[in-house]
Amino acid sequence: MNNKTDMLQDVTRVDIKKIEELLQSGKLEGCGEMLDSILEEVRFSEIGSLVIRLYVCMDIYVAAHSFAKRIGISSERFSEHFGTADDVSSKLMSIDATVKFLHTLIHDCILWRIEAAKQSGTSIVAKARDYIDKNYYPMNFTLDGIRATYKFNETCQDTVPQALMAFFESTGFED
Repeated sequence: MNNKTDMLQDVTRVDIKKIEELLQSGKLEGCGEMLDSILEEVRFSEIGSLVIRLYVCMDIYVAAHSFAKRIGISSERFSEHFGTADDVSSKLMSIDATVKFLHTLIHDCILWRIEAAKQSGTSIVAKARDYIDKNYYPMNFTLDGIRATYKFNETCQDTVPQALMAFFESTGFED
C-alpha cells in the first residue's frame, strides 16, 4: 500500500449477513473462530488506519445493537454494557484491542440470545399451564403430593392433569 488511496481501495466491507448468522446461531462454541474468519475476509489485521478500523467495527457494532434490540435488550442496557457508538473509538487504539472488543461484543450478544430463548420457552410453558389450569383441569397439586396415593385410572380427568403436571415439573426431556 503506497498511499491512502490504495489503502481505502483495498478494504473489503464486512459481510453483515455472516455477523447476523453468527449472532442468531445461539452457539458460543466456535463463535470466536467464526468472528476471526469474518475479520480475515476483510483482512482486518492489515488495516493500519484507525478510521477504517472504526468503519468495520461500527458495522459489526450496529448489527449487534440491532440484533440485541430484536431479542429484547434495551439500548440503555446495550450501551451500558458495550458503550455508546461514540465510546467505541476508544476501544480501537490497537488491532488487538479492537478484536478483543469485537469478541466480547459477539460473545455477550450470543449469551443474551441464549438467555432470551430460555426465558421465552419458560414463559410459553407457564402461559400454557395457566391456560390449562383455568380452562380445562385445575392443577392445584404437585407430583410429590399425590405420589403416595395415586393409582392409574383410565378416565381423562384422573390421568391427563397428572401427566401434564409431570411435564410442567420436569427440568429436561429425560426427567
